[in-house]
Amino acid sequence: MADKMIDKYKIVSVVGEGGMGKVYKAIHPTLKKHIVIKRLSISTAKTLSERFKREANVMMGFRHENIISVYDHFKHGKSYFIVMEHIDGISLEDLIDKKKKIPPLAAALIFREICRGLQYAHHKGVIHRDIKPDNVLISKNGDVKLFDFGIAMVEAEADKELTKTGVVMGTPSYMSPEQIKDAKHVDKRTDIYSMGIMLYQMVTGKKPYPGGFSAETIHKITKGMYVKPGKHVSKLPGVFKKVIKKTMHHKMNKRYADLEHIISLFSRFLKKYKTPSEINKAIKEYLHEAPGKESTFTKIPRSSGRSLMLKVAVAALVLVLAGGAVFLVSSSSIFYELFSGRDMGALELKIIVPDNYYKDVSEVYAKAVLTYYDEAAEKGEEKLIKYEYRLSPVTNVIPSNSKSKTEKKEQFLTTHALFLPAGMYDLELTLENRKYCTAFSLNPLDLQKQNPDTPEKRKIIQFNIQTPSEDKIPVFHYVKDGITGVSLNDQVEIYYKGKAGWADWKYAEEQLYRGRVYRIRYVAPSYYTREVEVTIENQMDSLKLDIDMIKKPGKLVLTSNAEGLEILLDNRREDYLGGKAKSFVEFGKTTKKDKTFLLEERDYMVTIKKNDEVFSNYRVKITSDSTTRLSISYNEKQKSINITE
Repeated sequence: MADKMIDKYKIVSVVGEGGMGKVYKAIHPTLKKHIVIKRLSISTAKTLSERFKREANVMMGFRHENIISVYDHFKHGKSYFIVMEHIDGISLEDLIDKKKKIPPLAAALIFREICRGLQYAHHKGVIHRDIKPDNVLISKNGDVKLFDFGIAMVEAEADKELTKTGVVMGTPSYMSPEQIKDAKHVDKRTDIYSMGIMLYQMVTGKKPYPGGFSAETIHKITKGMYVKPGKHVSKLPGVFKKVIKKTMHHKMNKRYADLEHIISLFSRFLKKYKTPSEINKAIKEYLHEAPGKESTFTKIPRSSGRSLMLKVAVAALVLVLAGGAVFLVSSSSIFYELFSGRDMGALELKIIVPDNYYKDVSEVYAKAVLTYYDEAAEKGEEKLIKYEYRLSPVTNVIPSNSKSKTEKKEQFLTTHALFLPAGMYDLELTLENRKYCTAFSLNPLDLQKQNPDTPEKRKIIQFNIQTPSEDKIPVFHYVKDGITGVSLNDQVEIYYKGKAGWADWKYAEEQLYRGRVYRIRYVAPSYYTREVEVTIENQMDSLKLDIDMIKKPGKLVLTSNAEGLEILLDNRREDYLGGKAKSFVEFGKTTKKDKTFLLEERDYMVTIKKNDEVFSNYRVKITSDSTTRLSISYNEKQKSINITE
């Protein structure tokens, strides 16, 4: 095997083999490092080869530290090949099997890296559709990589034969309700759902839905019925419970709309780990922990402010013991003032959010990247060091004065006090849909505390979010039957709820104000009323609402003079039935009491059988929002069944 060549690549060994092809470890001729080559035989099914080529095309366009790199893809002989990055490590699936449960701190570090890779794919317009631990690799150096985009969907392209409407694609335990129903009409919220399933498995060691495509499992998935993670893991941090609950919601519109919010939440949880090298080092340490010992990652990180205060207290205690003096620690900067006042400076980034802003302060997205110019690097070369921060929300209630009983509220986002090397910095601040860049100098603390203009003894860079303008944007409604796709725009009545309550849509003049939250209600004859909540973001220029309406079912009531006759509809013993909420229903057998089934509007063949010897068929038309009764009469002597309407 060592001398075998595939195209220009020297094969080292076979690392995997199956009925569809092989996976090789090889050496790249120019990079001079190990790579992985996946081979698929051309003789395999056309769909599989299309997915194989799709994976190559999608991943060739990716360049991200949390996604496996693909270097090449080609056809050689009677096979297709993909050449990709080699990761010396372990899959997340194997890590969970090995560790049983991943402690919250390690789980957060790994999960956030996966989120970053998947977010990059989403920004590229690619939906993965097969997120699971088997498709995540973790190197021995702590790098986390997402891979296997074989069934990914590119939003800007039609899937044609690869993903037909109604086709189920993915891995059952990780699939969202909408993906089970139809793998074509999904969006990034489907991947977010699968991420929630994976996070649940990481911290509990169990899958919330361990079954396959059984009726019971599908029913639980569609209803969101699972054992809460806190039942498996005592003292699970609240951020995990919050993220799992929202990502795994069985309704798409109740989930996070984007991974950025999840990344922000875990970045606050992981304040201690700011740089990629710190993150990789921590993950590497977790991977190499000796088995059988309690993990050091079970300790939940405290906020940076509290840990800094602890360090200050320890420093003061050391000084007390050494010199016999008593120090009262009055601020978190005293440590730096005492020991690094000439080298370190204090900085705070602050964003003022108006109290009438249309979002809660906790939902405002803000990320700061600071680039420090280290001129004291080796050999006199300038070295750039990057710091990345998420800003934390703060809300203060200002007591009312004697003249006014109304309490005022101030709210802002802040990094709190940052202690950084004094020198030149570039700041890149991403605030909602805008980006700000500035360059500034950070003076050492010894100078900052002498400046009368900075009583806070730190440099404060402040931004203000403007209250959104009252401009309106056009809104377009596309209302259709959720089953047939037939447009309902000509018969639907639309209402909206703004500051003054519910109003007919015609009064909105087909436009809504930016910076507000609305509920919109759709009413159509014979359909369930639908309501959606929309936030009109400040940066939006239009809104399209694509609404599927669910038709009210009709009732089929069966009355029989005999018990134990088998009931079949369209020659099936069970079907997926119901109104707004559906589930698998077994038709069972007749009783002397009425049996009622909720059915979609259409024709059905009702079959009543007795021991596979006697049967009768009756075709019945079910109409929406109405009741149809069938009377079933069994004659024991004549061995006959009669069905009448």
